[in-house]
Order: sequence, then structure tokens, then C-alpha cells
Amino acid sequence: MDSKGKRVMTFFKSQLLRWGKEVRTVLANLAKEPEVDPCLAVILTMMAFFNEKEDALFILADLTTTQADAETQLSLPRTPRIILLGDSILSAKQWMLALEGKVFITPTNLQMDFTSALAVLFGSYYAFNIEYQPEAASTLDFIQRFLVRINPEFSKCTAKFQMSKKTNKMVQRKQVALNPHVAAFIRDFTEFDWQNF
Repeated sequence: MDSKGKRVMTFFKSQLLRWGKEVRTVLANLAKEPEVDPCLAVILTMMAFFNEKEDALFILADLTTTQADAETQLSLPRTPRIILLGDSILSAKQWMLALEGKVFITPTNLQMDFTSALAVLFGSYYAFNIEYQPEAASTLDFIQRFLVRINPEFSKCTAKFQMSKKTNKMVQRKQVALNPHVAAFIRDFTEFDWQNF
């Protein structure tokens, strides 16, 4: 993540005018926050690039939130989510993992960094054989194919429906072996990376 993450952020920062408002907003917010975890910066930027909302993977909760508080006071979905504990997603220093409406992993001193949270989140899809939720399918496919380098013929993103970017309604998904948005990003990034690194 260190090597690829830095190169991905260089890719986005060096071509600022090319990106839409969402990506530019995320990059501006990241520039204002001095100590953002680099892994979190990459994931938030990619979510903005794919026009996916942060709440498709993250739930923000107060730093004092306990497992019992999270399960009773937060609306925890069935698919895995990282519950970030802090004042903002960018400044959160602790995390929990929620799955099936329950908290499975609570904060400990051993797992403070976001890279660990992302690894546990991503691993939970495979360990529990869970299909990627349509709201974050492109970002999860990016993690699978670009960061983790798992490239099966068909990804876990085989949902029959997805959220339409135009109408914000669920529509039937085209069945393709590789998410076209992820493929386009990988192609553009590889070209940039080859020319600049």
C-alpha cells in the first residue's frame, strides 16, 4: 500500500484539472488535514473517483462509542462496514468492524492503523463469502484487483443490480468480467505510472 498508494495519490494530484468536483473536494480536504492515514486517503479518493459515497464502506461514530452503543444506536447494515471512531473520517484513529448488524471487531491497541482496518474489511468478504454491495462495488473491485492483486475471471462484484448514477435507483447490472470503471482507471494509471516512474 505504501508504494502503490503514493503513486495513486501522485496520479490524482498531478492531474487536478482532469477530475470532477468530487475528487477535487476530497483532495482539498486531504490537504487541509495534516495526519491522514495514506491508505485512507487513497480509498476516499478512489470512492470519489467512482462516485461512491463514503457511507458505503464507513460509518462515523464518536470516539467513546462502545460495541453495545454501536449495535443499539447505529444503523448497521448486513454487509461489512468499518466504524471509524473520531470527530471525522479523516481524523479517526480507532476503528471497529461491523457485519450482519453486529460489531465483530472492537478497538484494541494492536490495530490502530487504517491499513489493518481495510485488510480486515476486505478479508471479511472472502472469509464469509459475501457479495460486494452495489454502493461500493467499484472501490472494492479496485482494492481486489489493483491493491491485493486478486484477479479471478469474475470478481465477487456479481450483483445483479446496481445504483444508477443518473436516477439514484437500482437498475439491472451488465454482467462483465471486469468492472469497466476499474479497468479504465487501471489503464490510465498504468500509462501515467509508466511515463512518470
